[in-house]
Amino acid sequence: MKDSMVDLLEAPGLGLDIDAEAARKYLREEDAGFFD
Repeated sequence: MKDSMVDLLEAPGLGLDIDAEAARKYLREEDAGFFD
């Protein structure tokens, strides 16, 4: 934030990286191969 405004990203995406190994334990059984 800058001057109560949110700066827009200059590249596509959310601006974050997902830790697949950490997130894998929260997947439902039918989504087990999501990060493969």
